[in-house]
Amino acid sequence: MKRIIYQGAQGSFSELAAIAAFGSDVQLTGKETFLSLYEALQGGQADIAVIPIENSLIGSIWENYDLMHQFEIQIVGEKLLKIEHCLLGIDDSEDAIKKLKRVYSHPKALDQCRAFFRSHPWIEPVVHYDTAGAAAMLAQTQNPEEAAIASCETAQLYSLRVLKKGIADNPQNFTRFLFAAKKGETKNEGCEDTRRSCGSSQCKAGEAPLGANWDVYKCTVLLTLKHEPGALAEVLQNFACNGINLTKIESRPIIGKPFEYLFYIDLQFQPSQKHLLEQALKNLQEITQSCKMLGTYNKDSSCVLHA
Repeated sequence: MKRIIYQGAQGSFSELAAIAAFGSDVQLTGKETFLSLYEALQGGQADIAVIPIENSLIGSIWENYDLMHQFEIQIVGEKLLKIEHCLLGIDDSEDAIKKLKRVYSHPKALDQCRAFFRSHPWIEPVVHYDTAGAAAMLAQTQNPEEAAIASCETAQLYSLRVLKKGIADNPQNFTRFLFAAKKGETKNEGCEDTRRSCGSSQCKAGEAPLGANWDVYKCTVLLTLKHEPGALAEVLQNFACNGINLTKIESRPIIGKPFEYLFYIDLQFQPSQKHLLEQALKNLQEITQSCKMLGTYNKDSSCVLHA
């Protein structure tokens, strides 16, 4: 049975993403922090880690970009999940929200619901390590002056009341999750997405396992630039000249090297462009200071929760 780990308690959005991709016939284990998630994967305690990497309302999850650099992992798939934040409480009477004093949730969830707190200024947002963990805590305390922001599925799991649905700043709220494996240990098995993901640092770009039927590829590379004028422009031009679509670029500071940066780049390409990507990646070895392939995988264009 495939062992899958995620950050959060049972019922978290990361767990929902794992179930949406892999089904329920897997061993699911929650970890309290993102760091402990990576450490467990690196230590061989799991086959796959579910990593939220960006949200359509608040942008990148920077902590996970930094951890990807620190640990030897490979990206083997992705899943897009539509997020519906719900206000969960103990008392669902008509004036229940007026009685609230504190609402607990993961800091990223609180960030996605800033308009709700502006319109309810008497309620204090309080950071918790996880959305579902906040719901579990509320189920234990049974305090009608407190609430949690989590999914409606979590309300059912912990026997809580849904006081208000859809409290995010915008209903078009999606989180992109990456599936990561320990580098060098990926097998072509598992969920529909990861079966079609090569993930090996030794394979050629875009090389699919036997029986795969990919429509659109993605790959993620990590690089540092030479300290020369136009270094980044040369990298971008390299992809453009080879017809490779760049879908995201993220820069993160290099710890210990003030004002020097790592660049994470997501690329998208068709199967017929495999040779062009290989040429673009070969060119990177010459025009960058360092370049590391983090994984080649199938693009997920679906949204699977409350779509």
